[in-house]
Amino acid sequence: MTSIILPRSKTDQGIAYHHSGNANGIPLLLIHGVGLRAESWYQQIDALAPDYDVYAVDMPGHGESNILSVESKEPTLADFTDCLAQFMTQVIGKPAVIIGHSMGALLALSLAKSYPDLSLAIVPMNAIYQRSDEAKQAVLSRAKHLREQPQSDPTAPVKRWFSETPSAQDQLHAAMCCEWLQGANLQGYADAYTVFSEDDGLAESELQALDLPCLFITGELDANSTPDMSDTMAQQLQHAESLVIQHSRHMTPLTHAAPVNDALMMFLHRHVATQKTTRTEVSS
Repeated sequence: MTSIILPRSKTDQGIAYHHSGNANGIPLLLIHGVGLRAESWYQQIDALAPDYDVYAVDMPGHGESNILSVESKEPTLADFTDCLAQFMTQVIGKPAVIIGHSMGALLALSLAKSYPDLSLAIVPMNAIYQRSDEAKQAVLSRAKHLREQPQSDPTAPVKRWFSETPSAQDQLHAAMCCEWLQGANLQGYADAYTVFSEDDGLAESELQALDLPCLFITGELDANSTPDMSDTMAQQLQHAESLVIQHSRHMTPLTHAAPVNDALMMFLHRHVATQKTTRTEVSS
């Protein structure tokens, strides 16, 4: 077992979340990637909590959150987005900065598009955009395998996420990811991965319509959420920048927490730190 277990609350809709930080600060919503859980943000929570009001959710079907139940069909990205928008409205109660990793990045962008009144700014980390045909087929194949053989080893992604020669700290992080994947709800994991495999990000026109500060962060060596993807998305937005973390692969928030946290603090200070927390509240 890992030694990092965050205390949680749970909404009536079944979304588990960790809440900590400065109640007078700007709210931040942290959304993890497929197969992970709120603890994957532990280093960001430690850095951000003194100044910001931090909410780290377990994505539907992950951690202690209930599976997303959608009548008569498999969940879609819109269903995940609507669920998190409901969480923001009912629990946070005001617009927030949305920080997402991997599928969480996809959700951050989707929330900004579909619920602009809930979003002060967004930080998509290791986000996918317009996958190549080869990459698209590979991720679709992995999603199909998950559905057809749910009892197969769920830890295979860890080999793609970390360096082949990880540091001692990243060996611990890899072990944590393996534990989270092994403990994941199989249906929740498969549902989320299917959504992630079938979506290639916002359309160019949707990106261009986003009118809020945005920081794209990805790893130099991330083969699936590449620097070119982040750069291309950033070029479409009016108020966006892109940062590539050197020597990092897919688990950038875990493996390179120091430069990520520095970038987050600079971005937040530059774009939202002076905004008042009494900004227009959202209604349920």
